[in-house]
Amino acid sequence: MSWAGYIVSVGELCTLPVVALLGAIAQPRLQYAIAKDGLLPRIFAEVDEKGNLVNGILISGFAMTMIALVVPFSFMDALCSAGSLLAFQLTNSSLILVRSDEVENYTEARRQMVVFSFSSLCAVVLSNVIVQCSLNGLSWLAVGFFGVISLACAWRLSKLCSGARKPTYVGYRVWGVPWLQCVSILINWQLLASLELWMLLVFIALGALAFVFYICVGLPHSVGNNTAWAAAEENGTDLRTLLLDDI
Repeated sequence: MSWAGYIVSVGELCTLPVVALLGAIAQPRLQYAIAKDGLLPRIFAEVDEKGNLVNGILISGFAMTMIALVVPFSFMDALCSAGSLLAFQLTNSSLILVRSDEVENYTEARRQMVVFSFSSLCAVVLSNVIVQCSLNGLSWLAVGFFGVISLACAWRLSKLCSGARKPTYVGYRVWGVPWLQCVSILINWQLLASLELWMLLVFIALGALAFVFYICVGLPHSVGNNTAWAAAEENGTDLRTLLLDDI
């Protein structure tokens, strides 16, 4: 299968510059939206007289340039892959939860989603350990145990999402929810587990650092968390209008 590796390498060389350029262009605007909610310092939300995000462009451009000069490409490639896979996991999970339009269904769906994510991750990690360490067949019982739990959670999620098939449902309709998303989550776990251990540890450390920043800085200053949600509940105001208004 070495020929497949060459094809993937050529595809990465062709698409990586485009992805990097698109990321660099969108980064200041993303920082602007996050800063408007208070999750980032106010400097990222400042614009000049022509409406350009000068501060955001300079800061993010300088940071990305220094990272590209100092960090090896192989390291960044694996780290970006891990970040993309995690983003796909969150997207698939969010899509399933959006389909649970009733309050009680949403609460249970969120609980089922957590159990499915954890059990599917355990099944993937255990299967990889068994294959790499050549363990005996009894070890597969643990994989089967977590696999059955994952299948049961996916089946329950399909029942919770069945409200979208009702004629009175006003949201979007798409085939295969939540089964396609559950399969995608399982595949993404497998791709993440195939990365080197030291890379996964670095990725977890960076994620923990971002989480600490969110708890210590973002959450206390978040406009949506402190004022917008309560104002919307009391006045029936659109949340998007509150977040896009000047702080």
